[in-house]
Amino acid sequence: MKLQYLKSWALTELYRVVRSDPAKYATDSSWLAELFFGRSYLAESRLDIGGLPELTLPTSDTVLFELDNTVLLHSALRSLNRSQAADDRLWSWLAHGPYWTYMRKRWPIEGKDNRLRYVHEHYFLGDSRSLVRHGLARLWWFGQATYMPDASDPYALTRLLLRTTDARQQIMERQFWRNQNILHPFLRRVAHWIDQGLDLYAPRERFRALCKIMNLTGGAAVLDTFAALEIAALVDRYAVEQTPPG
Repeated sequence: MKLQYLKSWALTELYRVVRSDPAKYATDSSWLAELFFGRSYLAESRLDIGGLPELTLPTSDTVLFELDNTVLLHSALRSLNRSQAADDRLWSWLAHGPYWTYMRKRWPIEGKDNRLRYVHEHYFLGDSRSLVRHGLARLWWFGQATYMPDASDPYALTRLLLRTTDARQQIMERQFWRNQNILHPFLRRVAHWIDQGLDLYAPRERFRALCKIMNLTGGAAVLDTFAALEIAALVDRYAVEQTPPG
């Protein structure tokens, strides 16, 4: 099976529909075939994939199966390069086509004050921040940022990233998540301290402060040049400060 994506003209027309009729995003069935009736609106890439996985639908506002779906989607589309994985034509097609049911369940527009903004944020890619806001692209990027191809458990760090919603937001809203040479040693050291009995994720203010320190360090020095040992030492210094005396 070749991975498909929207043709550029079709994506442009889809954006016009959002502006003129955002209520379409409250319908239970995908309306792409009706919108593009009789026109060839999909292009085929050269990427062979085994097939698109069936994502697990959320069962409540808190039971979202983000980790399961991250592993499913990233595993299926692991052959994407970063440029392809930042292409609006791909993710807009997947959101409006094969994964419409998932998107409606995970990102419903009902009750949203600004429907147009909400749709643009979760159903389309805009600026680079949309990579972790788009309803599907975010799952791929969660996996890509943490994937360890040579590990016995390639998604061990993915579990750490997605351990709590707040922790994931604290990491993915900062620039260092894009660099595995920073993110991986950071998460490994957090895991080390959890094993030692110090959960740096809780309370959430503790982890927020740690991510802020990482961010501030990146402002004073180029984090990209830090070795894994230096990143570990940074986390260690903070962890020691959190450890009660005695």
